[in-house]
Amino acid sequence: MNLHLKRSCNKNLIGSFPSALREIERNYNGIRNDLIKEFDGHTSDDEDKAGIGFFKKYFSSMYEAWLLAQNVWIALEQRRTPIVDTNAFLILMPGICSYASNRLREMKRVAKQIANEPFTIEKSGGQVDVVGNILKQGASSNLEDLSYMYKGRPDKLQIRQKVISSINRDMQQLLIDRVRGDAAISKLKAAWTTDELNEFYDLDDEVKLLWHIYRKTNLFDHIQECLDGDDPPEIYQMFFCALADFIDVVAAEYWKFKVKYNLSTNKEAR
Repeated sequence: MNLHLKRSCNKNLIGSFPSALREIERNYNGIRNDLIKEFDGHTSDDEDKAGIGFFKKYFSSMYEAWLLAQNVWIALEQRRTPIVDTNAFLILMPGICSYASNRLREMKRVAKQIANEPFTIEKSGGQVDVVGNILKQGASSNLEDLSYMYKGRPDKLQIRQKVISSINRDMQQLLIDRVRGDAAISKLKAAWTTDELNEFYDLDDEVKLLWHIYRKTNLFDHIQECLDGDDPPEIYQMFFCALADFIDVVAAEYWKFKVKYNLSTNKEAR
């Protein structure tokens, strides 16, 4: 991996991502094992059913985060050109990590509520609340902080509009354009330098990643389920918006590529 990063936050992000990936995988496997134990017990009381319900939900959510994180890391490891601070994956990676963290925190919240144990959360206004405060502990007590990771004031309608717009406009057009330009690109490759080929293959890997998650995974069905459900938008805001931004950036990079090599036509222009 050839790193040309100047911003320390991006260096920290790349440096810590393998550990985050392993943590997501550990949590995913832990939830799966707990779920298997619940099913093996063939229990039927209401509390056990509730436990099985939230285990199934977060097992699915964690799997989507883990699968995307795996594919992102593979794409980065196979990168041919230097990874710089404007790399599109650097937009997506914090969103993946925040989503996995928030889903795990949500699972812990539910588990603690079932067990009637207290925990603290911080709301967007900075207020710290003690939830399940059966022993009247104050906010300064040594309780687990299960606040979500998010930015600003999450708005479900705005998140929906941003994600749906990026999927329906930029990503679908991007995938159409890539197929449409394949014949012309095949001819151009013969005249390209090694650097030009590397730039194209890296861009093509980004497009292939989007194609893969769009056609081969349940991620976008999962996103729609979240948007249609009752989950607080704080849980998924950073991830969904980061994914939308990633789509927009890759689509813009591919449009620039098309223009550079005269692959666009008046009919295709947006």
